[in-house]
Order: sequence, then C-alpha cells, then structure tokens
Amino acid sequence: MRKKPNFLLAVPAYRESSRLGQFLPGLLQVISTEFPGSLVMLVDDGSGPGEITALKALLQKMRTRYRRNFDFLALPKNRGKGGAILAAWKSCRSRFDYLGFVDADGALKPVEVARLAEELSPGGRGPAVFASRIKMLGFSVERGLIRHYAGRIFATWVGICLESRIYDSQCGLKFIPTHIFKRIYSQLDGHGFAWDIELLAKLLAAGCPIREIPVNWSDIKGSKVRLLRDGLNLFSVALREGWMKKYNQSRVRLEKT
Repeated sequence: MRKKPNFLLAVPAYRESSRLGQFLPGLLQVISTEFPGSLVMLVDDGSGPGEITALKALLQKMRTRYRRNFDFLALPKNRGKGGAILAAWKSCRSRFDYLGFVDADGALKPVEVARLAEELSPGGRGPAVFASRIKMLGFSVERGLIRHYAGRIFATWVGICLESRIYDSQCGLKFIPTHIFKRIYSQLDGHGFAWDIELLAKLLAAGCPIREIPVNWSDIKGSKVRLLRDGLNLFSVALREGWMKKYNQSRVRLEKT
C-alpha cells in the first residue's frame, strides 16, 4: 500500500461563518478518513468576537469529532489571506511533509481537495501542487464570463512578469513542500489577495518544481475580491515581483564576473 503524505491544510476565513458550516464538516470527514496523519487548521482572520460566537457551536462539534485532525487559530487583527495562511504554516511547519491552504468559500469541494492531496509525495520530496481551473474534457469550471476573462488577462500578465507558464496562479488550493517553505518563509509578506503571486514568485526563485492539476470548480456568490481595486493591486504586485526577479538575476551575473 502506498504511504499517505501528511500535511497541514490552512483554511483562512474572514467572516465566513455562514459558509463554513457547509464546507468544513465535509472537508474534515474526507481528510480524517483519507489522510489521518494530517491536520486542518481553520484560521479566523480577525473577524471579531461576534464571528467567533457564531462559530462556537461548529468549532465545538469539529473539535469533539475530529480532535486529532482539526485545530483553530483566531488572529486578533486582520492580516489578509496570506497573513492568515502564514500564521498557520509557521505555527507547526516542522510536523508535516507539506503545507497547504484552501479557500473557505466551498468553490472547491472536499473531494477535490482530497484528489489533489493524493498527488503529494510522502516525505515532501515531490513538487508543489497547484489546483488549476482549466476548462477541459472531464472537468467542470463554472465561472462568470467577466471573472473568467479577467482571470485569463491577469494570468497572461503574471506569466509575462514572472516568465512562468503557470496557467492559473490564483486558484485557492495549493500545497508546497515544507522544506521549501523553510527556505522562503522569511521572504513572504502575505499580501492579502496578492499572496498567490508572491508565493509563486518565491517558489520559482527557489527552483521549486510546480505541478498543476485540473479541478472541478464552481463560483460561489459573496466573493470578497473586488475586480477593479484588487485587480489593480494584483497587477502591481506581479510587476514588482517580476522586477525583483530580474534584479536578482542581474546581481548574480555581476557577482560571477
């Protein structure tokens, strides 16, 4: 029997109590059954005491039923998506082969999370694994046209800036080897929704191979991403990371001469 990988899966959440009740129980059931050595950590990103109260019954139920596979971290202040993920990863990075995260909105069903986790290499010796919303035979990607085309324009921009062929840098399910994280974590700032670009840039700079796997994905109403405001921020972060990459490459060349 193939040895199962173990991982820490962070679920960053900001005022998501209404959706977590549908997503979290199914996720924990799948992970505890298929990956008993792994941990799901829900991270409340400074939502406030009212949200913690709303989550109280769910948290108690999850702690009782899945005590070996579930943990909860409440941040006193909002740090943004990346900051919440980093808080979870840094809290117990040495215990697991891989560190991952999945968005709390339920756009990716628990079975998709488990399917991606099956591709991880025991011991963390394999590549980083990214979910990808690729429209292809056998997979369903339900997404509004505006968001789809905005996403494709942005993906092209990221590819140009980072000189990368990654199809979907923004899909909310990723796993990276823990030993790679230990090398790059001091370089990560956790820029809110720009976190995915920052993480991709640092992985590429570290020479970490990345494998994209198609997933079934369905857009969920209530997204906190604002296309214009957040889109402009994402474009600027991609440009900055691309500039830093070229700067570091030129510096290395100068040092060798």
